[in-house]
Amino acid sequence: YVIAYTFKSVVDGASLLAMIILAIMSNGLLVSATTSFYTFLVHEHRKGYVETAVMKGLEREYALPKEWEGRLLALVFPLKAFPQHVFRHVYMNARHQYLPVIKQHAAFLITGLIIIEMALNIQGHFCYELLQRILGGDADGVVFIGLCIFFLMKATETVVDVWRYREEMRYGRAETV
Repeated sequence: YVIAYTFKSVVDGASLLAMIILAIMSNGLLVSATTSFYTFLVHEHRKGYVETAVMKGLEREYALPKEWEGRLLALVFPLKAFPQHVFRHVYMNARHQYLPVIKQHAAFLITGLIIIEMALNIQGHFCYELLQRILGGDADGVVFIGLCIFFLMKATETVVDVWRYREEMRYGRAETV
């Protein structure tokens, strides 16, 4: 949390947005998410259906399309549409497998926010109040705040589960319960 201490004098401690950006950037959440998605892409690219798709005529080259030449914005923020390219299918399958991992990243982010708030002594937020309740010996307050954090985690997991179920319904992969 060296980055957080560097910005402590510059960023207002009460800024929730600054705290969330700091948690995302400093906790390695971006690196972790990118690495795990890249791993899904690599493993998916090695599967047999990729070779079958290439044999059926889908493109395999990763050269930039002619219409992207000279457009810096298209290079920095490429579209996620890859028509007639094998990567479209690789991306869709890897994305589907990646959805459950988002729960882990959300838990990592929420935990990071708690640690940043307590480590930087950012007052007026939820976890600082938890710390004050622990120091004051208020067991009811500690249990309430702990339950709120628990419900936040469960709500995040539920949202991801519903998202994944909707994706499975979209592609006809959902299992009946």
